[in-house]
Amino acid sequence: MGGSGTGHPMQDTSLDMIKDLVAKAGKDRAIVVSLGEGDQWWSTRLFLFASLLRSVTQVRQIVFCGRGGRFAGMASPDALLDGLGARFPILDLVARQPRESQSTEDRMQETDRQLAVWEKAFSEPQQ
Repeated sequence: MGGSGTGHPMQDTSLDMIKDLVAKAGKDRAIVVSLGEGDQWWSTRLFLFASLLRSVTQVRQIVFCGRGGRFAGMASPDALLDGLGARFPILDLVARQPRESQSTEDRMQETDRQLAVWEKAFSEPQQ
């Protein structure tokens, strides 16, 4: 089980860290995500992370730990996408956009393609 592909828990939610984690996932089937004090993860970033894991990695379980590394729960990327998409419909709409254009088999190119859609959707003023 990996976190950042090496067994270390992931705590940073920056887009660069998410991209790096996806790149390092390798053949990991599960990954550990530290929730810290509960103020480190945004629902948008968690949704993006789950979407990328589902699309370009073999990760099928995300294990969450809280303070002190204690087990806090686990979910599949699909379950996170379903739950967060139902709670925040805009996330589900944004996640559908990459499907409207041609995907690639290259993991890094596909990650960059999906991140570009994501950044465009959330950096432009909403009308």
